[in-house]
Amino acid sequence: MATLTERIDFLRRRGIRYAWLLLLRKLGKKHASHRFNGRRFVVPMEDMALELIRDDEPWMIPLLKKLLPKTPGLFVDVGVNIGQTLARVKAVEPDRHVVGFEPNPECCRVLKRLMELNDYGRVTLIEAALADHAGTTQLHVDEPADVRGSIITGFRDNMKPGKRTVEVPVLDGRELATRELGERVGFIKIDVEGAELEVLRGLRPVIERDRPLILFELLGTGSANPEIERLRGQRQAELLAIFPGVHYSLRRVREDTSLENVGEFEKYPPQSMCNYLAFPDERVKEVAG
Repeated sequence: MATLTERIDFLRRRGIRYAWLLLLRKLGKKHASHRFNGRRFVVPMEDMALELIRDDEPWMIPLLKKLLPKTPGLFVDVGVNIGQTLARVKAVEPDRHVVGFEPNPECCRVLKRLMELNDYGRVTLIEAALADHAGTTQLHVDEPADVRGSIITGFRDNMKPGKRTVEVPVLDGRELATRELGERVGFIKIDVEGAELEVLRGLRPVIERDRPLILFELLGTGSANPEIERLRGQRQAELLAIFPGVHYSLRRVREDTSLENVGEFEKYPPQSMCNYLAFPDERVKEVAG
């Protein structure tokens, strides 16, 4: 059981509003509401669902407002979790068709409840991981809706002692190019805790066909474990090599939504410096100009 000091630290990190919502829950309130870009969303008063209202990415909505008008077509959300990005997309463009991939069954349960309570419009939820092969794999998580859950064995070196694995289905993105992703794709968001390489390999036919914008998180390679650091470094190098091969440029997304040229990659970058935008070379002036 958490100590009083741990509880206070937790609430300090989450903010006053989160603490207020927990108090309202104790008083019997079943739902909360939150606004993204002026649009109201209803959120169940359970811990996993309340993660939706955390403002860990204040830059996301301004960036989407800037970029979505330039990218008609499907919004592909790889690593939906409980729909943090999905809600923001729907707040900016309610009619945008979103195809989301999420292998964690607990996340999917919460997301489907959120979709019942809110009019998300056109959303296709695919309860599987997306990669460059089909089958099943192990999802490594610390807790049911772990936003850091990864399907890459040995990628994370800071999991809790009580970590667990869940067997989940995996779909080959190349097989979806004429099916679920047969419609023109305009934007791809990837947040998969180390599995970005497999996702990009699987989506390569779609990338070459539709030339979408790609927003993704790329974590640092540093680790106290030399083997983990070597694994991360090798995977990062292979991932970055994909973009020149499909004639894409890369920029880091800053918190003010400006795009900066990518220099040397740090081993231990702050979380705010781990978000990147990739876009076709032929669209450099349009996107980054």
